[in-house]
Amino acid sequence: MKKKPFNLLFFAGLTSFILAILFRSKSIDIHMHDYYLVVNFANVAITTGIALCMIWGIYRIFQDKVFMVTWTWIHVILSLVSAFAILTSVWWLGTYFNGSNNFSVESLNSQGKSTNQLIKYDLLMLSNQFILIIHIILGIKVKGKPNSN
Repeated sequence: MKKKPFNLLFFAGLTSFILAILFRSKSIDIHMHDYYLVVNFANVAITTGIALCMIWGIYRIFQDKVFMVTWTWIHVILSLVSAFAILTSVWWLGTYFNGSNNFSVESLNSQGKSTNQLIKYDLLMLSNQFILIIHIILGIKVKGKPNSN
């Protein structure tokens, strides 16, 4: 596991799929101005699981080209933290707000709370992937050179 920390992404993706199965009947009702949205928690969990498994697949394809194991650890930990933050913030908004599955953006804003936290977690997850791209490009540049023997 020390050399291949990206396997944690696969197990986190599987855990996300299990959460989607366990909580498939939970939904989040969002009322924002004149829009009314209903989002199933399982859809968020499945999407997160797919994203984590796709990142794991990229690491599996380029596992011999990664630049440094330290960068891999940093990327994996940041990706897992941001995925966990996305799932827990969606869960908090959908289940634990006023004891129901309904919440209104206007009522959140009037209480001094904001849904921008979820957007911040999404941006954190996306920005983490730049670490992966740079990591693989540097690995291909350094390790992809033919031997000069």
